[in-house]
Amino acid sequence: MILKAWRGLAGAPTSAWLAAIEAGERLGPLSEPPRPEGVDSGLWRRAGALGRLALSVGLPLLPQEPTILLWACGLGELDATGRFLGRLAEEGPGQLSAAAFQASLPSTAGAILSIAAEQAAPGRCASVETFAGRGAGGAALLRAETLLALGACETVLVVGAEAPHPVLQAAGAKPPGGVAAALLFTRGGVGPRVTVEEGASELRPSAAFGEVGVGALIGVVALAEGGRGGVVGELGVGGALRARVSFAP
Repeated sequence: MILKAWRGLAGAPTSAWLAAIEAGERLGPLSEPPRPEGVDSGLWRRAGALGRLALSVGLPLLPQEPTILLWACGLGELDATGRFLGRLAEEGPGQLSAAAFQASLPSTAGAILSIAAEQAAPGRCASVETFAGRGAGGAALLRAETLLALGACETVLVVGAEAPHPVLQAAGAKPPGGVAAALLFTRGGVGPRVTVEEGASELRPSAAFGEVGVGALIGVVALAEGGRGGVVGELGVGGALRARVSFAP
């Protein structure tokens, strides 16, 4: 599959991602992501940290033709989930709102992105699929490759993000957070070619971006941004997947 366009968002320019991954360094804190053109203030206000990251990188890459949206995240809206479960334990199910439950789901950010896509260009987002947990980014890449190979669509938009999690960070944990990537794939054309394989890789963004989540997506954006080929891997529940990025001579 051909990588037609890509965007990244983190506490540093995307040109610094590859060096951070290879050095095992963590990027700096991410400021509030910018609200893309066409996203109304009401939707932006209702979106959590993860949803805003998804909107910031994903919506600008929305193609002209109908596309399938693949949304990937490792921990989801972890803080919202914690608040929901805490209230559930203290107050019981009768006192909880549907909005609080919805905000705790890992699929919510992808749904918000699809709503914004429909508002911006009706009919462009043909369907939405969610990948969550360990290896979510690699699984989304494999699904994109499969959809394009089967001819299910001409383009696939893959968006992945990890929101900052202050509670875990305050407890001393170092989860990935405040980072997002969007990749628009097509069946053919000009651009970096990405193939997905089984097995480990010489380039794994575990030290900089964590084992859980969207490390493979971050790595592909970093390689494409750097204009060089390479292989980035991500360890999932079913084993390791690696994405190979190559440039035509």
